[in-house]
Amino acid sequence: MLEQAQEIVHSFNQTYGEVLVRPEAVLPPKGMGRLPGIDGNGKMSKSLGNGIYLSDPAEVGTEKSNEYVYRSKSYSYRGPRTS
Repeated sequence: MLEQAQEIVHSFNQTYGEVLVRPEAVLPPKGMGRLPGIDGNGKMSKSLGNGIYLSDPAEVGTEKSNEYVYRSKSYSYRGPRTS
């Protein structure tokens, strides 16, 4: 997809002058590209059973997302905030 967009921009710019900016990939920092599992360990994976699936009933998906643990170097977060 990115390569196609770059080719279109290149072709357009050759025809009409330097009008469009060549698109570049935006990637997360190294080591931050995977979503951690709902247990906070490893990556989210069907084989590990620590994921939230589109096929889950709404109640199960809500329960899993409320229990979802996301840990980072700067903070820990468990479930949605309640006011």
